[in-house]
Amino acid sequence: MNYITCTDGTLRCPICGFGYTHHGVVNVYNRETEDSEIGIHACVNGTSCNIDYSMIGNPSRRRDGISIQMRCENGCKFVLHIIQHKGETHLYTISQ
Repeated sequence: MNYITCTDGTLRCPICGFGYTHHGVVNVYNRETEDSEIGIHACVNGTSCNIDYSMIGNPSRRRDGISIQMRCENGCKFVLHIIQHKGETHLYTISQ
């Protein structure tokens, strides 16, 4: 897990440091209430969107979260997570 720190506004690949990145599949998790095991989960992949009520895969253990599959132009793949934790919003990446 690599927490994001950014000084110039550019998301850089956590693997190779390259600044040209592209997003792919986006998963949005919105819990019914804090700690709820159900809520709205929307998965957007290209021009399709699937919706269910499962929080399985939510990067935030207790609140809402967003997970974005990414790749850089050097071919590296990673996932960008945006989560809520105790009133703060955290951004971090995980290499694939």
